[in-house]
Amino acid sequence: MPYVLPKGCRLGLKTFGFMEYVIMIAIGVAAFILGAYCFNSIATPIFYTIPRIQKEKAIGNLAKPISMFKLIMVPIVAAIVFVGVMYLAYDYYVDYPWSVFIGFSIALIGVYTKIKSTKGEKEADFLEDYGEYLKKK
Repeated sequence: MPYVLPKGCRLGLKTFGFMEYVIMIAIGVAAFILGAYCFNSIATPIFYTIPRIQKEKAIGNLAKPISMFKLIMVPIVAAIVFVGVMYLAYDYYVDYPWSVFIGFSIALIGVYTKIKSTKGEKEADFLEDYGEYLKKK
């Protein structure tokens, strides 16, 4: 006997109405915004701030020591938020997890290109956050 697709399905995939598409797009946009914040909060300290502080410490340009708590607090909180959202996406949005993953993927690509390209902007952010710890020139 040949396989018969369930009613309301095309090629084994769930068919979505207009409102489901709107919900998927809204969830994807929310995931993009949250993903951009989380990935930026995790990646910037790891790939820019901590190496820069080690460089400043090596050349003797630190006026006072920087607390490691201050350096790792934001990435840890962002990672917890990210894992929590991924858990909720699997638990509550079983019909729409791909919109969450697509939003996070686009955010990850955007943060990666930002980290690679904007050196001047990162320098200004670093001086704003940690300028008080550097010796005045």
